[in-house]
Amino acid sequence: MNTQAEYKEIWIGLANIKIDRALSSIEDADYAYVTAVGLAKGKGNFKQRVAEKLSSLNFKLLKLEQAERLSERIKKFKIEDSILQLAQDIINSDEEVKFSTFHTYD
Repeated sequence: MNTQAEYKEIWIGLANIKIDRALSSIEDADYAYVTAVGLAKGKGNFKQRVAEKLSSLNFKLLKLEQAERLSERIKKFKIEDSILQLAQDIINSDEEVKFSTFHTYD
């Protein structure tokens, strides 16, 4: 499937997640925040795609905060190169969602 033809906009948001210690490679925390970047038709679609990707990695999305088109975020803030690289990786691949570093907490 040509995802880019179907979803033309890259979205960004901050995902608050629940970690299943029994199934996850993260064994020392119950929760985490992670920046998510992905292709989507809109905010609701982006949240759904992030939740599905997290589920496939044995995490549960609790809340998606500050979700907006990356093009809008760039107008307001300086974006880290690592986040821009995630967006570029999505454009150059078939992946629909990518995550930055997971920041854990209990």
